Amino acid sequence: MKLKSKMLLLAICAMLSTTMIVAPAFSGPPYYHEEGNVNYPGSYFESTYIAKGIGIDDYVTTVDPALLMRSAATTPGIPWGVGWGLFNPDADITNDWIIDIFDAIVIANNFGRNYHYSPFVTEPGVPKVIVEAPTQAIKIGEQFTVYIAIEDAQGLNFFEFTLSWNPELLKVISVANGDFLSTAMNIWGLLRTGYLYAGRVGGMYDVDSGSGVLAVVTFECLEIGIPTLDLSSRLFDIDLNAMPHQDIDGTVSCGTAQDRIQRLIETIKSWNLNKGTERSLVSKLEDVLHLLEIGNGNGAIHKLTDFINEVEALRGDKLTNEQADYLVFEAQIIIELIE
Repeated sequence: MKLKSKMLLLAICAMLSTTMIVAPAFSGPPYYHEEGNVNYPGSYFESTYIAKGIGIDDYVTTVDPALLMRSAATTPGIPWGVGWGLFNPDADITNDWIIDIFDAIVIANNFGRNYHYSPFVTEPGVPKVIVEAPTQAIKIGEQFTVYIAIEDAQGLNFFEFTLSWNPELLKVISVANGDFLSTAMNIWGLLRTGYLYAGRVGGMYDVDSGSGVLAVVTFECLEIGIPTLDLSSRLFDIDLNAMPHQDIDGTVSCGTAQDRIQRLIETIKSWNLNKGTERSLVSKLEDVLHLLEIGNGNGAIHKLTDFINEVEALRGDKLTNEQADYLVFEAQIIIELIE
């Protein structure tokens, strides 16, 4: 990167360097996460080849950083940022729906020439960006930590990622820097219900290789379920070259075996079944709770097996097929949690 470009980037960075920006909702996520780990980074532009130049000349010239700074830290959800103008889609050079440091780096690296941004396709292989979530079930109302980790990186200078989840099951509590890119600027991004965007930029000459943690996200389980933590990321080297990689989503189990058993009992009581049928089914589930309390997991599994057998015997008679399917499905999940 030439000295003039570096000085230009430093000037823009001084304006753009902020802590996490919390934004209200805006329509549409900035990523299309396609099947087969094919990521089209960024935008509401769906063409595979996108010409970008802020000024009318379609070249990166002195007017372009000025226009970018005027729209700094703005998004469709935050039209007014630290700059003095409205969100400018043409200033969003990297097409991620925020005027940020990545756009400044593009300008610095391409000053004096035409720049074209083209979405890339990731290929399975290395490096990998992984959502590392707890493998054990989380109690309702309990907080837990998720790590956005990277493996086998080579020459990483900066990154950005989006993470989405079911907001009815999870609530984000906090986002913090990981230990990778130790010389990077502070994490920033957009945080809204069910959606997080964040990124970090390394120093002008700094790159990191190997494995580590990019970001740490703390969640709270709100309701019983198995939400997916859907990840879409972009990695870049020092020269703004996109680095092919693989994104690996994560899942978390909200609700312990005890939580699910208690909900199952409440559901059965709400069905207005024959009193004898209700008493028999509930009694077996209460026995399961007792066995778990005393640490007898094997006994609890055997009792759940008895519960499933009784449900099958009642199918089509005291229980509808839909009710029986639900009870068997939930019992099998509880057995997996105990195992």
